[in-house]
Amino acid sequence: MKRRLRIILIVVAAIVVILAFRAYPGIGIVTHWNLRGAVTNFDRLESYIPTGAPEASKLGLPHQFFDESHFWQKLLFSNRSIIHGHAFRAGDWISSAELDEIGELLSAPASYTPWGGESMCGGFHADFYFRWKNGQDEAIICLGCGEAVLIRSGTEFRCNIESSVHDRLIEISKKAEQGGDGDAEEAV
Repeated sequence: MKRRLRIILIVVAAIVVILAFRAYPGIGIVTHWNLRGAVTNFDRLESYIPTGAPEASKLGLPHQFFDESHFWQKLLFSNRSIIHGHAFRAGDWISSAELDEIGELLSAPASYTPWGGESMCGGFHADFYFRWKNGQDEAIICLGCGEAVLIRSGTEFRCNIESSVHDRLIEISKKAEQGGDGDAEEAV
């Protein structure tokens, strides 16, 4: 009987450790620790703008505040990736034509405006992730507050997205959602 109890306790402990390991990124997401240290000096924008079309895209998990139970369920139990402290579903979710359009949008300096401080929309939520072929350029987009985190060689730059670009990104996400590209069943 003692041996059986010991085995049960070891199994339960292992499950708790695995769940804690899987849940740990959620702390950074909920507290926004994953955004600390991002450059916000808009004069430096040019050195962060990616060029060309991204080669990879990922769709974010449900919002950490507005859909909290679904967020934690996906974070703990689904196939997901953690990139720069943000959680994303596994796999690409849009077509190469849409990636080309997104590349055009995000490569234009006029697509960005200075970061205006924390938004009152529930906090930055990583809706999309894009990575460019050079491996140094990345972008994380929040459609809720219209913000972008541009990343070059691991250094993050935080800014807002111009409203027409923001609107177009929302249209693309809805089109992908309706078209069933990738795992977009719960897109923004």
